[in-house]
Amino acid sequence: PVEHIFDIRGPVRFPFSLPTDVVVDGRKNVYVLDGVHNRVKVFDSSGRFLMQFGSKGDSGGSFDTPVGLGIDGNDNLYVCDTPGGRIVVFDREGVFLRDLTLSAGDGMERPRPVDIVVDDVRRLLYISDNANHSVLVYSMDGEFVARWGKRGGGEEEFRYPATMALRNRKLFVTDVLGTRVQVLDVASGEFIGQIGRWGVHAGELFRPKGVAVDGEGLVYVTDSYMDVIQVFNEYGEFRYVLGGPDGKIRRFTSPASIFIDGDRLYVVEMIENKVGVYGIR
Repeated sequence: PVEHIFDIRGPVRFPFSLPTDVVVDGRKNVYVLDGVHNRVKVFDSSGRFLMQFGSKGDSGGSFDTPVGLGIDGNDNLYVCDTPGGRIVVFDREGVFLRDLTLSAGDGMERPRPVDIVVDDVRRLLYISDNANHSVLVYSMDGEFVARWGKRGGGEEEFRYPATMALRNRKLFVTDVLGTRVQVLDVASGEFIGQIGRWGVHAGELFRPKGVAVDGEGLVYVTDSYMDVIQVFNEYGEFRYVLGGPDGKIRRFTSPASIFIDGDRLYVVEMIENKVGVYGIR
């Protein structure tokens, strides 16, 4: 069982419309990507609305229906402008810093970034790309470094990669239509293993959307079709499904991206236009 603490729905004047991603900074402030409104909305640790930033556009501090949101060790925010093939970077106060237009390697289509993970140690950006069904690697300045994977159902092959999580040398990549989470070595991009396989039973995934790793190395995976969150160890072995206080399976509503900060789990429930906050310890 996990404890439901509260829900973040946005202020009355600025409610969410199909939110897609959430991250938490070092001050415990919560950033929710409200892509339909082209805004990042910011809340404190109790869910109180603080501010919002961003606007609709194709340059500077603007974007158009973004999907993914990342954060670095300095609490800078990285917004994936999916249609524009750009990453828009802000500081934690919402001040625009820079705009990275993603270049493509030989034989690649123009990238459509879905999610971004910042590797502060290696000074790299890992970006899931739906146009090329790959994970693309860039320098912090936006210089193309490598492409990992291609379209397909084998090892290091993806069918619409989505949200990602980084722990030590492992990058966990949600492979949506591949119905699994692939684990890659961040030094080489090589396939290490996978979590889940197609199905509707314990340890199986039907439509995985979000992935996060807690401090003990347990991997949480959302299934937006089954409306559950399953937990595995980092080697892909099923551990349990999240439940409620009554001991029954806890059902979410189309759970998408998730984020773990200490003993709190943040779950984006798109259809409900909210982020649920849960205690996991």
